[in-house]
Amino acid sequence: NTSNSNSLRPYLTVPCEHIRTFNVSKGRIKLSRKAMMAGNEETYDEPELDVEIGDIITGKVVNIASFGAFVEVVPGTDGMVHISELENHRVASVEDVVSVGDEITVKVIDMDDRGRIKLSRKALLSD
Repeated sequence: NTSNSNSLRPYLTVPCEHIRTFNVSKGRIKLSRKAMMAGNEETYDEPELDVEIGDIITGKVVNIASFGAFVEVVPGTDGMVHISELENHRVASVEDVVSVGDEITVKVIDMDDRGRIKLSRKALLSD
């Protein structure tokens, strides 16, 4: 169900050339950051995140994948809790611990140079 961007043209607020792919059945659109920044490198400001390693945050689970849960740490920015960081014991399925919409408290354990935020629920659990 991946389609070309021209059929979306009437609904878009970003130029079609910025769209890499979209999947109607899953309701997902992938944008090209590189295309969006083309020619605007000096005017583009990376959003400031008021999040640091070691911070404890309560956020909403916004998406679940087989490998972990995505939690909104600040509006518009998600971090990921890997399945191995959900509990103190082995977890067979992410859905056994959390569901989309759950509010969970997590600790920021890492932030990489690509802006990805790694979270841990396990770090806050007592043994």
